[in-house]
This record gives sequence, structure tokens and C-alpha cells, in this order.
Amino acid sequence: MIFSTLAEILAYAFSGVLFKKLGSKISLALTLTISALGGYAIWLLGFEQSSFFTVLVMMCKFGISGTYNIQLCSLAEVFPTTFLATGFGIGHFFSVIFQISTPFIAAMEEPVPVIFFASLCTVATVLSLMLRPLSTIGGKGRSEKALA
Repeated sequence: MIFSTLAEILAYAFSGVLFKKLGSKISLALTLTISALGGYAIWLLGFEQSSFFTVLVMMCKFGISGTYNIQLCSLAEVFPTTFLATGFGIGHFFSVIFQISTPFIAAMEEPVPVIFFASLCTVATVLSLMLRPLSTIGGKGRSEKALA
């Protein structure tokens, strides 16, 4: 429990600095890559090495916590101010819908949940690199760009 909390606190601090220095695209891709690498390492190395397994799980936790923090910080870059609450609500709605499936995935054979996790992190990494902040869209003000 203490390791999980420590990984989360470090992730929040690290991701805040990372977001400020590198921006949303690169920082999201980096934290998701950390999680994906941890997941793939768990899958490839197996579950026999218990002490190293804990480090890899904390690596996954670190990446996901950092991703969540960066996602919250970068929400204003992706959605115009007039649609910010709606965008957050829609994202939260889909996260809850996907959380419903987690007990079924966790009950599968041992490598399947880890492969599922690492694969989703990889897909999210690629998709995060396709993000286009509103400041890069030419034309009018932020709110007017979304309505056009």
C-alpha cells in the first residue's frame, strides 16, 4: 500500500513538471509509454519474480497516475472554454462505462489482463500523439473556433 501511494505522489509531481516543460502531447505519450512498458515487462517476464513484479506494477501505477494528472491539466487545451465541462463529463461517462468491464477482464487467465492493459496503453499513446490543442487551430478565438 505504501509503495502504491508513493508511486502515485511521485507521478503527480513528475507529471506536473513534465506537462509544464514538454506540453500535453509529449508528456501524455511519455507517461502512457511508461505504463505500457511496465505491462509488457510483466507479461514477458512472468509472475515468478515477486520483488521485481512489485516494481513493475508500481511502474504501471506511476504511468497511469501521471497520465490522469496530465489529462486533467491539458483539458483546457483540447476543449474550448464553453465546452470544457461537457468534454470532461463525456470523458468521465466513458471511463465509468469501461470500468464496468474491469472485473471480467481481471478474472481472465493470468497474462490476458496484463496484455489488455499494455495494449490499451499503447493505443492511447498513439492517439495522444494525434492530439491537436486549440491554440494550433487557425482563425478566431477559442470559443468561436469550436462553434465554426
